[in-house]
Amino acid sequence: MEDQFGMKIRERIEQLVEAFPEVYPGAHCELNFRNPLELLVATILSAQCTDKRVNMVTPGLFKKYRRAADYANAPQTELETAIKSTGFFRSKAKSIRGAMRAIAEEHKGKVPNTMEELRALPNRARFNAASAARTLDRLESLAHLARTAPLFCT
Repeated sequence: MEDQFGMKIRERIEQLVEAFPEVYPGAHCELNFRNPLELLVATILSAQCTDKRVNMVTPGLFKKYRRAADYANAPQTELETAIKSTGFFRSKAKSIRGAMRAIAEEHKGKVPNTMEELRALPNRARFNAASAARTLDRLESLAHLARTAPLFCT
């Protein structure tokens, strides 16, 4: 698919990714996190939700669930209750548990550090993991673009 300049959408997005840090030098990820696992969970929760709301929910979540296995082994309804105020809580809980199960079982509890491994995570978690990886790679200014760009590049 090409845009009005004859560029493929993916190429245009890559140009934007490069330009944004120069255009918005002080931009950063508004989600509060201390490590890649927390960032992945916060990014999953941020779908159709404000970062402010996510930041209200995550302190208690991060205190209770510290490892991928903790999330994976949490009862679905317990996790749903903890994240209910972020909206779409059933789907988000399922995504979190699926991603954390894969991380715990296939990656020794560590969030994968290659895009190939991140894309192999189950269902919507792979999309959020890729967004989280971009944030960790100092592309915080593109949090929204990174979350939405894959929707236009399939």
